Amino acid sequence: MIGQNVTLTLPDGKQLEVAHGSTVLDAIGKIGKKLQEAAISASLDGKEVDLTHKVEKDAKLVVHTFASAEGKETYWHSTSHLMAYAITELYPGAQFGVGPAIDEGFFYDVDYELNFTPEDLVKIENKMKELAQKNFPVIRHEWPKQKAIEFFKQNKQHYKAELIQEIPDASVSVYEEGAFSDLCTGPHVTSTGKIVAIKLLKLAGAYWKGDAKNKQLQRIYGISFPTQKELDEYSKTLEEREARDHRKIAKEMKIFTFNEDIGMGLPLWLPNGEQLFHTLQEFMRRVEEEAGYTYVRTPVITKGKMYERTGHIPYYKDSMYAPIEIEGEDYYLRPMNCPHHHAIFSELVRSYKQLPLRLAEPGNVYRFELSGTMHGIIRTRGFTQNDAHLYMRMDQLEDEIMGVVKLNEAIYEKVGVKNYWFRLSLPDFEGHPEKYSGDRERWEAAANALRNAMKKMGKPYVETKDEAAFYGPKIDIQTKNVMGKEDTIATVQVDILVPKRLGLDYIDEKDAKEVPVVIHRAILGSYERFIAFLLEQTMGKFPLWLSPVQVKVLPLSEKFKDYAHEIFAEMKHAGIRVQLDDSDGTLNYRIREAQMEKVPYMVIVGEKEQAAQAISIRTRDGQQENGIPRVDWMKRLRHEIESMK
Repeated sequence: MIGQNVTLTLPDGKQLEVAHGSTVLDAIGKIGKKLQEAAISASLDGKEVDLTHKVEKDAKLVVHTFASAEGKETYWHSTSHLMAYAITELYPGAQFGVGPAIDEGFFYDVDYELNFTPEDLVKIENKMKELAQKNFPVIRHEWPKQKAIEFFKQNKQHYKAELIQEIPDASVSVYEEGAFSDLCTGPHVTSTGKIVAIKLLKLAGAYWKGDAKNKQLQRIYGISFPTQKELDEYSKTLEEREARDHRKIAKEMKIFTFNEDIGMGLPLWLPNGEQLFHTLQEFMRRVEEEAGYTYVRTPVITKGKMYERTGHIPYYKDSMYAPIEIEGEDYYLRPMNCPHHHAIFSELVRSYKQLPLRLAEPGNVYRFELSGTMHGIIRTRGFTQNDAHLYMRMDQLEDEIMGVVKLNEAIYEKVGVKNYWFRLSLPDFEGHPEKYSGDRERWEAAANALRNAMKKMGKPYVETKDEAAFYGPKIDIQTKNVMGKEDTIATVQVDILVPKRLGLDYIDEKDAKEVPVVIHRAILGSYERFIAFLLEQTMGKFPLWLSPVQVKVLPLSEKFKDYAHEIFAEMKHAGIRVQLDDSDGTLNYRIREAQMEKVPYMVIVGEKEQAAQAISIRTRDGQQENGIPRVDWMKRLRHEIESMK
């Protein structure tokens, strides 16, 4: 009641008495001045609130600083509002879509008659700093819905008015700072002066509400920190990431390119890239066949009826391209290979004695991706999956899971993948039952098989709910990408649903029909994505066996071209992936070119080498060894390639 104290319980269990109607900020001040200065927002009984929120009843209090995820979200969301304020000051008539905080920073979608440029970002950033220094209070208002609609319409913010009309509540919250007001649920910082160090990062395009049928807006990304030191450290991190960006490395190594007339998300593989792709595929085929896999080949278009039978249409239709009508029937470019392998199983298997059956294919698939979501070859519209489907009895499931995980590990060791871990992705039947199909008992049996297999191998793993596919639980193999975010390299996916839907069966030992259990697995995921991952993890410094060009031969001058040709021909004949660079550039220039392309070895020949029938080598890391006999060199080269180190 008014005039009485209320009790706030802190995370450590301690209790704090404050006057009824005190602000959250005042309450935090009783805990400590440093915490009060660092506070950005808070939670009362789990509900996020502004620091200016008045405390009117007993509650559990959690304070959010920039060190917490909640604090960062509030700080970055507040900075997106500050950016919108700056844009309205500089570019009258700009309309705003949405401007949320994201994993790192924030963005705002803007509709403006002219295209923004990098120079505009500098202007906006400077204006944001100016507005921040004015330290405008950030004030929350609760308005009737109709008042808010009229306000934003009068200010020609039609996207905001549209959003408010979709809100079912009778009132909405609006945040005001200086001469700017924006629709938002909050919370926000107490004043613009809390935002200290700001950097606008890039421009992109984004459709309103993520729908390609709507207008494309201009998306401006940025980030902010409470201190300049933190921004400087982040800028260094960005530089390191840019150095590891697979698009930059691939350009230097001449791996792939894109062409506007071909289409977005459809990479063109250059000779070096095709060689890398081919070497990986050849390697995967060899190790998979040794592990008992049988290779098949299937078509890239399929009748829509098949995807209706599998249940993919309700879950995947938005990711599929529009159907192609052929003689009155709809066909689709396939977004996955599973149904085709299931059809082959039906053709091949009759008895339990034929199980397990392991079918593999480097299958080309096509998925619709919005232009704003594509990124180099990490996310494309057409890609090749390192796909396989394993068909088995339920009592074979644990052994097959272990076989797949062990094969994953052996392959990753050869290609140089490190620092990964395992995640058991389970359904959330309590929270989102609509996302999952099939019998609960079979779901639990499949999950237990995954758990038991991991325990038998002594592999640690973490369990995560609501990450399963709609047709079964899975083991995800996780790593940190170059952005520092958790990413999935591969999955071991148990399917307890689709085989039954498609009528897959075999005759068991009692002459009864039984439905097989299926494992979907792609050890490399897609070749495109995996190559991007390898480029970023290794910075293009592949092991010798995988390098698209293993050796470059560089004659010192015109005089030694014949000897260089002789060495080149010898290595070519021996199956070495070798190139001869006898161009007119200086030796140092040609060495730099080879280093940019991450060629493991440069063979350099001049007068001494020719006289001794020897070579000198230089590695891509700058190490040099002179006067190596040609015979010894060839032995060393073959040994390193064959040992796959």
